[in-house]
Amino acid sequence: MKKTILSLSVLILISLPASADPILYTVTDLGLSTQAYGINAAGKVTGEYNGEHAGVYANGAWSDAGFGYPSTGRGINSSDK
Repeated sequence: MKKTILSLSVLILISLPASADPILYTVTDLGLSTQAYGINAAGKVTGEYNGEHAGVYANGAWSDAGFGYPSTGRGINSSDK
């Protein structure tokens, strides 16, 4: 049993990349009364703000998505739609 565990441990270590790139990210406070539901590759976030307005968070501010009240953004693509 010890031999099997040791072999499995060695196999796992061998299969790991020699140098993994660090995962870099930033945590941003989106403000009060907000919910984030989607993010695209450009880092733009969609969700709701001010209670029940669908919006996009980019460059430090929320902008209304123009869907009326109440609404919620659930996803965002590379065209910010």
